Amino acid sequence: MARRAAARDAPRLGRRRVILTGIAGNIRVLFTANDAYMRELKIFAPADCIVSNTTGENEHALRQVHTVLKGNITDSTQLRFRRGRRLAGVHRRCKEESKI
Repeated sequence: MARRAAARDAPRLGRRRVILTGIAGNIRVLFTANDAYMRELKIFAPADCIVSNTTGENEHALRQVHTVLKGNITDSTQLRFRRGRRLAGVHRRCKEESKI
């Protein structure tokens, strides 16, 4: 629920984009991405930072984020923001989460 609240509150806080990561990609991440899309936020969902129960479910969720919700599913190592900088710490956290 906290993730969905973050997507809900982002516009009020002056945010234009959200970066979604985590487990249950086919449920939690996908529903949060949908909330963000409905609020006209730019969605970043790095494919290497999302996992679901099965590979097929994960691929389906990423495909939905990309095609239906117009989200960016580029791997975290390839994401660039302002002046070409990487998103600090995202790749390290993704690797740590994948060990769980």
